[in-house]
Amino acid sequence: MKKFSYIFILLATIIAVTACKDDDRTSEYQFQEQTYYRIIDNAAPSATPYFARGTVNATVDYVNYTISFSTTISLNGNQITIEVPVTKCSKLNNNTYKFTGATAKTTGHNVTNVAGYYDMATNAMYFEMDIDGAYRVYATSTPLFPYCTTTITQADNSIQPLVLDNTFYGFMFDQTLSDGLFAIMSFQLNNVESSIPEVDYKGVTVKPTPTGFEIQADILTPSSIANAEKYTITNVKATIANQGITVTGSYSNGDKNVTFSGKAFDLD
Repeated sequence: MKKFSYIFILLATIIAVTACKDDDRTSEYQFQEQTYYRIIDNAAPSATPYFARGTVNATVDYVNYTISFSTTISLNGNQITIEVPVTKCSKLNNNTYKFTGATAKTTGHNVTNVAGYYDMATNAMYFEMDIDGAYRVYATSTPLFPYCTTTITQADNSIQPLVLDNTFYGFMFDQTLSDGLFAIMSFQLNNVESSIPEVDYKGVTVKPTPTGFEIQADILTPSSIANAEKYTITNVKATIANQGITVTGSYSNGDKNVTFSGKAFDLD
């Protein structure tokens, strides 16, 4: 399992690149990302979806606003390779691109209604598609939610709530969904201490749902950080909804209660 610290470093690099004007981007950007798939059987839409991990290989053209990608998914025990040729995107803002109506090439199956988002600030990618009219596939790269609002309150309400808009959250899931990672970037619990670039908590459990994922843990102590016990959190709950695009969550740290909500993409 790759560490979130790698993702944080990559994020900082991408943000530095995106600080340039559009006219400065003269080349395509190619990348490969681990991807989480949920496959819903249209005959049983409320059932727990099939979950799998995979890889997407993509190319984004920041000048011409296009994207192309390929991926392989497992469906009923068979591997299906899907290629989406160069597709025009619409630019929603400085970071997020949207694509709809993309065609797809594959063998032995009919893939339709390909659509999704790409965010150049985080390298996050989301896409969905129909296969043979019988299955709906939702895929997201490592769930990362940079566009969040965090509220920290005292259990006794003795201090004015602290509201933050620079803290963001990420998750990584293992194949069994029983030992995932919950990462908090720009971690902060008060307005006196400086924020910590990244705190990783290992041990969350994950349940795929028809609209996303449910994540929880009773108690988590971070790894690879000084004074780890100080940052132990309890009663951790998070809901990834809207097919992986939004997140809401909460946890406690001693006498502090923390809630957060936000999006994987800047859709405003």
